[in-house]
Amino acid sequence: HTGLLAFPAGDASPPFEAVEDLRERLGSHPCDKRRSKAELRADFPGVNLDGLLTEEDTLWREERESQHDLAARAARFLGALMQRPERRIGVCTHNDFLVALMRKSGLRVQ
Repeated sequence: HTGLLAFPAGDASPPFEAVEDLRERLGSHPCDKRRSKAELRADFPGVNLDGLLTEEDTLWREERESQHDLAARAARFLGALMQRPERRIGVCTHNDFLVALMRKSGLRVQ
């Protein structure tokens, strides 16, 4: 949703892809659970949802995701990102994941 607000639809609008790993820290908060692909498809018809692994969110759990697991997810996303052919890519995500991603990129973040 945030990405669509940052980059409004139009002729120059970039393509949008949902990526399963690119999400808030899992667990503890029900608001961090992903909606079904069917719901997302209805609300965001211009977003490519092929990057979501399953119809329903099977990754979310009530226990909070460990920092280690979050860092591993950030590293996995960073590896996939580096394999892409595009020269410029915008990444819209949530705070905890963004901090983990920046740390994996070598940036010092508190």
